[in-house]
Amino acid sequence: MKPLKEEPYLPDIEDLTVRFAEEEGFAIRSNLLKWYTIHQRDLPWRQIHRNVEIEDEEREDMKKRKQQERAYATWVSEVMLQQTRVATVIEYFNRWMSTWPTIKDLALASQEVSLGFVTTMLSLWFCFRSPFCFLP
Repeated sequence: MKPLKEEPYLPDIEDLTVRFAEEEGFAIRSNLLKWYTIHQRDLPWRQIHRNVEIEDEEREDMKKRKQQERAYATWVSEVMLQQTRVATVIEYFNRWMSTWPTIKDLALASQEVSLGFVTTMLSLWFCFRSPFCFLP
């Protein structure tokens, strides 16, 4: 019987002690954001309330609601993207958001209806049906 070969230790990125100078960190972030601006893909979850700038104080509740809708859409896309390719998720995401555009709509849906979508998404449904879930 062969002895097991010991794998070399590779630290996680969180364990690395390399630190960037403030200027280096700023330059890296700046270059990354420039690259993203040029090369980003046009994905539906990035379009939902992209600019939530509402100046009028009376409309602060509208701004909060739009931020919540954007956060919900982002969460839905993140869960879908855990096990599926982006090209496939786009169609599912659009159908999902047209069926359940808000957290409340999803919480009120029946389980049978939501079974037609990606199985992973049921975890969202169960979360929103839970007594521990806060629905704004």
